[in-house]
Amino acid sequence: MVLAATGLLADAAAVAGLFAESPRALVLIAAVLALVLGGWLGVRLWGRPFGFTAVLTLFSVLAGIVLIAVAAALPAEDAVAEDSGGGTTTKQNRTTDPDAPESVTTTKPPTAGHQPKALEVKLDYGVGADVDGAKPTLTRTQRPTGDIDISMTDIGLIYTTGDGFVAYNGKLSDAESTCANALTDEVTKWERELLAVPGTRYCFATSQGRTGLLEITGAPGAGGAQLELAIRVW
Repeated sequence: MVLAATGLLADAAAVAGLFAESPRALVLIAAVLALVLGGWLGVRLWGRPFGFTAVLTLFSVLAGIVLIAVAAALPAEDAVAEDSGGGTTTKQNRTTDPDAPESVTTTKPPTAGHQPKALEVKLDYGVGADVDGAKPTLTRTQRPTGDIDISMTDIGLIYTTGDGFVAYNGKLSDAESTCANALTDEVTKWERELLAVPGTRYCFATSQGRTGLLEITGAPGAGGAQLELAIRVW
């Protein structure tokens, strides 16, 4: 009976080993115990009548064989460790809070139809203006240099920085995009200098590379002694 109890304990240990931290080692130990027990019982009972103890012997041997097969099917510990530690897939946790806002990256579009306030610029002969700021800055000069964007010579010719002016006859709401395209178009017809003709409008680029629209509102000798301009800069 003691041997029978030992066989049962070995089988129980094998079952527990299936759920243990190192199942393969425990199953192998249980298999060895079962085979040893079965072999020992077989030697002791050799030549005796077949009975319960003989059945237990056969069961122990069969259990040992089955446990060896189970142990062979279980993965090795190092393989399990490598599989658990060598993965390269990274799972990102998502916020499950229904009230949490989604992270969305957006680009703010340009304000359609937005027009800057026109700068009122009055130039005497031989004076230039910097129109990149909130207010025009006047400087005595014949030609635009440095920060000077617009100037009028002593003989009444108007000059600007860069390549010159591009005539504009469109709507004020389209001036920004139309002028920006015209100033970068290689086939644009440039005017290097202007005569002061009231009511005409021209695209130009400032010393800072900004897009500008110039409108001549008054010319020297036509109701005034100064060149009067309305300038918008984007």
